[in-house]
Amino acid sequence: MAKGQTLTLLTLALVAGPLTAQTPKLAPTALAQVRSQESLRVQAAANHINGMRETLGLNSLHTFKVLAAQTDELGLTHTHFQQHYLGVRVWGGEAITHMDANGSQKTMTDDLVRGIALDVTPSLKATEILAIVHADLAPKGPYANTPTTELVVYPEKTLTPKATLLRHENAEDFEYQVSSVALAYHVHTSLRNAGDTRDTDYLIDAQSGAILKKWNDLHTSSAVGTGNSQFSGTVSLNTNLNGSNYELNDVVGNMPIKTYN
Repeated sequence: MAKGQTLTLLTLALVAGPLTAQTPKLAPTALAQVRSQESLRVQAAANHINGMRETLGLNSLHTFKVLAAQTDELGLTHTHFQQHYLGVRVWGGEAITHMDANGSQKTMTDDLVRGIALDVTPSLKATEILAIVHADLAPKGPYANTPTTELVVYPEKTLTPKATLLRHENAEDFEYQVSSVALAYHVHTSLRNAGDTRDTDYLIDAQSGAILKKWNDLHTSSAVGTGNSQFSGTVSLNTNLNGSNYELNDVVGNMPIKTYN
């Protein structure tokens, strides 16, 4: 995306659905009351999502960790959960619950990973994985920080035409589906030396040592762009300036949003 180019988004959905003129904001005193109960509402959301595991196509091996929560001006409390499988974080497995001011749960927003049946005991140690990464990077100098490793459940996804449609002409006519699941190490490296300034991330198969995914994660600077949303008109977007191009990568907010395709 070149400098000065306007972003066009198919959908900008931060809540369960589009807000309408019929959805009134709460009075300040009522909103303050709801927000004072936010911790209790988050606990209720946790109980709700755990109680829905079977409905969501998950089992007792799946657990959820609260990442963040926010109560908006309409009194809706949005609680962001990270999915874990046997205690290991599921890469990209997230869900957001939405509780209204009266305590009723609305439709959940989720990108949870179903159908996981995986041994989460790695064959390779973190030190062996770091040696693989070091050999691939071939750094010209020392690391700025010690590379970090995290064991994750990584779902490989492929873009697939929606089976319910006869014709596939627009981006909305396709969806990502999980084609395989692997136990992997997420490795983050940072190099800051003469002629070698790089932040590189890897996903390495924890059993075979194969490089599953590799990407540049160097954040050069932030900028505020403009996007045209489906429901909310023109909106401001925090973006990342990488060289001469802008990326859809929010490096400013408390809950970073990034596109990978």
